[in-house]
Amino acid sequence: MKTQTEFIRFLQKSAHHLKPVVQIGKNSLTPGVIKEIIEALNTHELIKVQFLPSQKPLMNSICQDILSATNALFIKQQGNIITIFLAKAKDSAFINE
Repeated sequence: MKTQTEFIRFLQKSAHHLKPVVQIGKNSLTPGVIKEIIEALNTHELIKVQFLPSQKPLMNSICQDILSATNALFIKQQGNIITIFLAKAKDSAFINE
């Protein structure tokens, strides 16, 4: 069994090739965007969310709102992109049970 640090490093490596699936734009974080993020997490478990440059000053606050709304785990921030993870209840591709 991996420690949490090892697991996060594993997820960071797994996310390296991924492209952002959701973009936070000028309207910031709307209920529709949260719904998109939840659907993407339910489908892929590990996703990247991109922030437009206009949202960069609010990025930390918006990121906390996303994590609260989705119960996802923050994996990494690189520039204006965050990586988050939420394991599926069954058949997770990332967690061996």
